[in-house]
Amino acid sequence: MKHYKIRQDRDLCVGCGRCQMLCPDNWEIDDDDYKAKPKKEIIDENEYQINQQVADECPVQCIKLEEVDSDDDDDEDDD
Repeated sequence: MKHYKIRQDRDLCVGCGRCQMLCPDNWEIDDDDYKAKPKKEIIDENEYQINQQVADECPVQCIKLEEVDSDDDDDEDDD
């Protein structure tokens, strides 16, 4: 199964809450600085589509998804 890392430039975030509205299961607004943050930074392919929509609809484009190599870890466990 593929995994993805959510990368966010919080300095660019304006705290509009669009991400939280689209994906409340993984996005929240921080009580300290009122900016968005992911509840978890590593997601699987089942969560990819909605989080990619979050990235696409971010008004300041501060969210990116990057595929991470998780298969190597599984191969090492087989030895």
